[in-house]
Amino acid sequence: MLYTLFPARARRPLCQFFFFGIFLITLQGCTGFDHLTTVDPVRGVGPASADCGSCHVDQYREWQGSAHNLSYTDPIYREATDDYDEKSCLACHVPASIRTDELEARTWSRHEGISCISCHLEQKTMYGPHDGSALVYPHPIQADTAFYRSSALCGVCHEETFATWKSRVTMQRPAVRVPQCQQCHMQEVRRTSTRGTNIFSRMLVSFEQQHTVRNHRIDLTDMAGFPNAVQMTAERGENDSLLVRVTNLLPHNLPGGEYTQSSLSLIITPEKSNPSSPLSSSTPLNNSDQPFAPGDSKQVVITADSFGSPLVSGKYLLQLVRNQPGKSYDLQLAQSTVILDKAIGSK
Repeated sequence: MLYTLFPARARRPLCQFFFFGIFLITLQGCTGFDHLTTVDPVRGVGPASADCGSCHVDQYREWQGSAHNLSYTDPIYREATDDYDEKSCLACHVPASIRTDELEARTWSRHEGISCISCHLEQKTMYGPHDGSALVYPHPIQADTAFYRSSALCGVCHEETFATWKSRVTMQRPAVRVPQCQQCHMQEVRRTSTRGTNIFSRMLVSFEQQHTVRNHRIDLTDMAGFPNAVQMTAERGENDSLLVRVTNLLPHNLPGGEYTQSSLSLIITPEKSNPSSPLSSSTPLNNSDQPFAPGDSKQVVITADSFGSPLVSGKYLLQLVRNQPGKSYDLQLAQSTVILDKAIGSK
């Protein structure tokens, strides 16, 4: 009917008006959306991330698998704070909002850790990296592109790492651009802000524009690919040895993190070895107390593989891994291969 009664230039606004009318009628049976942006610190109530997840489906799912979601419930944090007895860490592990002059800890939904509102809510308005393009909004929104694309966002809580990053930015030549935290730790995705879960919401979302944004699964195991972040080289050395040099090309310390105890080590295994065989050793490089500063390098001497066997001629796999107590996995940071044409010790 619209296509026969009205010219083409008028059809889109009329369609928008039509769907908006349906939306308003639907709202007659709803209780409103104030709960999405209303915080009552006296009663200790505020928005839950699941409320946001009903529309921001993809972002919520990603956040559920992130380290931010576990910032309060992680057993490592619980042990470090003596079963939550240490209160000084709460402002960053369960922040009410990082968009305030002074961080304060939430008193509700602490099991959500760093939640949606921690980074996006300020004074009953949800902030994000771009303007909205929906027909209607259940809550006020505001774009703050510079903040959400800047390392300053992460620096609110990760102060030490942010300070190191800023120093690196100052030291670099003007032509060399140091990546922001988000560029390495949050993979790029292109999508609409919301995703419909029923016929009506899908119709509304169909009017939204897609934006290039960042994945909310902020986790070391799901980083964007930067193969040159850590450089590792190996060569045959004198005195029957293999020389391995590791150089930190990151704009922050390695290993990073202000309060986690982690270390770096080298694993060297024959190319055709059984990956399920237990390793007897690895070569330690450093730890959180003595990290590699940006640009630092270290050379280590290796005379046996990580199974404890002497090095022989053949191809070896070198892996640089980060170890953290309490974690069931080692994070691989770099890998390389080296071919020995003669056994170590041979003439």
